[in-house]
This record gives sequence, structure tokens and C-alpha cells, in this order.
Amino acid sequence: MRITIVGGGEIGFALSQALSIDHEVFVVDNEPAVAERFEALDVQFVRGRATSPGVLERAGVAQADVLVACTGLDEVNIVACAIASKLGQPRAFCFVSREEFLGLHDDKGLAQFGIDRVVWPEAQLAADIERIIRVPGALDAETFVDGAIQMVEYRPDGVSALPGCRIAELHLPHGSLIVAVRRGDSVFIPRGE
Repeated sequence: MRITIVGGGEIGFALSQALSIDHEVFVVDNEPAVAERFEALDVQFVRGRATSPGVLERAGVAQADVLVACTGLDEVNIVACAIASKLGQPRAFCFVSREEFLGLHDDKGLAQFGIDRVVWPEAQLAADIERIIRVPGALDAETFVDGAIQMVEYRPDGVSALPGCRIAELHLPHGSLIVAVRRGDSVFIPRGE
């Protein structure tokens, strides 16, 4: 898959690291110092303004399957998505930091700029923190099926009743199920014994 990432900041760099292993990745950024950071990665770095059609053409947007616009400027991200939609048909993910842009993702709002998905990292981070805080002692917590199912990760400490106890003897809340246990590097599905 060909992916164009607009913005070489922390998000752009992390995405490039993860995606360049299995995909062809182009990164667009205007800062010369940013290019040095990407030299160790298997990506094509294109220096220039993301609001320039010529720069986006050099970054292969016309052939891209996905465009991720993640600069620190909402307007630059939106314009880059709009230009990309005129040059090709990539699925466009647009990062925004201002809440006012969230309600605009419909046919008359941001979708008209070729944006398939609006990402608001600040809200996602707040939701992640809230989700974990609601479950005291949990390392992580995820919800599924509109909150009907909750998966929680715990690490039993030295005073916990769990180590050395059979699962069948635990007094778990009704509807609870231990789905996996990790010991060191091994993960297994526990039985009641």
C-alpha cells in the first residue's frame, strides 16, 4: 500500500516507523531539520509545503492509497486533504486539534474536502485516560459493543489473593471471565483448575 504522511512531527514519525515496514511511505514536511530524523527509516522524504499541489504530486499523492495529514496546523491538514482529493483518490485521515472542526464532518463540511476520517488526538487521549481511571488498579481497559463488554488488564501484586489460587475459587463479579493469563513471555487461556 502507498501511504503519504503530511507532517514529520511526533505523530508523523511514529506512523512512518510503524507503517514503513510493510508499506511504501512518503513523508512531506517543510522543515529541513525534520528530514534528518527520517533518514534511518525506509521512507521517501519530500521537503516542501503540504499546501502545494506540486509538492504533493512529488510525494505520489495521485497514486496513494492513504493520506494522513498530521501537521500541527488544522488548516494545513484540511487543505492538504482537499488537494490530495483533486490529485487522486486516497483515503484521507485528517488530524485536527480544535473541537470546532469535529462537527463539520458531513457532506457540507469537511467531507467536501475529501476527508474520510477526522482524528482528534486530544479527545482520544482524554477518553483513554478516563477509561482506565474508571477501573481502579487496572493497567488498561477497553470497552466493546457500546460499553456492554469491558476488557480489563490487571497485574496482581504480592498481597493479591490471585497468585496460588484456583480460578474456580475466586469470587469474581457475576458475568466476569478471565480470558488470558500472562506469565513472563507466555500467554495462556486459563481453566477453572
